[in-house]
Amino acid sequence: MLYIICYDIENNTIRSRIAKALERYGCQRLQKSVFIGELNPKKYQSLRTELSAEAYDRNFAATDNVIMQPIEPHLFAQLRLIGSNETLRQLKDKPNTLFF
Repeated sequence: MLYIICYDIENNTIRSRIAKALERYGCQRLQKSVFIGELNPKKYQSLRTELSAEAYDRNFAATDNVIMQPIEPHLFAQLRLIGSNETLRQLKDKPNTLFF
């Protein structure tokens, strides 16, 4: 399943640790605090557990949050991009060429 993951975290150290965890799981940065990644159920649960532990261990501020939103492929295909986010454009417009 494809996930959009975004966060709003005050503390620079925690924010950096969250971003590094997302990158370790193969997520790609779309914006400063927005990532996209394809996660199977096991990877999703593992990442969720790691981010929850990070929040608990580092004492998230009352206003800090991480959102992990699944996106069905047919809905992702309907995404319209305004701007020039090359990472998102490449994910959305994957080539369909087969070589034999």
